[in-house]
Amino acid sequence: MPKTRFAFFDVDKTIFNGYTASDFLLFAANQKVAQIKYKEQYLKALEQYKAGRIEYNEAAQICLDLFSQMVKGMSVSRIRQLVRKMFSQMDYVIYPWVFPVINHLRRLKFKTILISAGPDIAIELINRQVKADQFMATYIDRVDGVFYWQISRNFK
Repeated sequence: MPKTRFAFFDVDKTIFNGYTASDFLLFAANQKVAQIKYKEQYLKALEQYKAGRIEYNEAAQICLDLFSQMVKGMSVSRIRQLVRKMFSQMDYVIYPWVFPVINHLRRLKFKTILISAGPDIAIELINRQVKADQFMATYIDRVDGVFYWQISRNFK
C-alpha cells in the first residue's frame, strides 16, 4: 500500500500577499465596519514590535485577539462577505507561483495542506482558491452563525 505524501504551506506572506488577520483589521476599520480602536491597538502593537519591545509571537497574538474581539457578535456570513471584498480590492491575493506548484504536487499524488495562525474564515477562502486538500487555521468560536469572542484552542 503506497504511503500518502503531504506538502504543507504557510499562508501569510508565503501563499497570500499579506497577513490575513491584520489586513482585515485595517480593512474593517477603514470601511467603518469596526471600531477604530481595533486598528489603533493593532498599530500600537506593530510599533512596539518594530521597536523591539515585544516579540513577533506576542504581536501576532495581540492581532488575533483584536480580530476575535472585533468580530464578536457579527454574523459569519457578514465577515465572510467583508473578507471577500477585501480580497477583491487587493492587487493580487495569491502569489502567482502557488497554482502551478499545487497542481504539480497534485499530479504527484501529494496531499496539500495550508497552515496558518490567521483566522479560519479568511484561510478557508484562500484554500478554496488554491484548491488545497485541507487547511488548518485559528478558529474563532461561533454560536448560531454569530462569532463568539473566544479563540478556540482547537484548529479547524
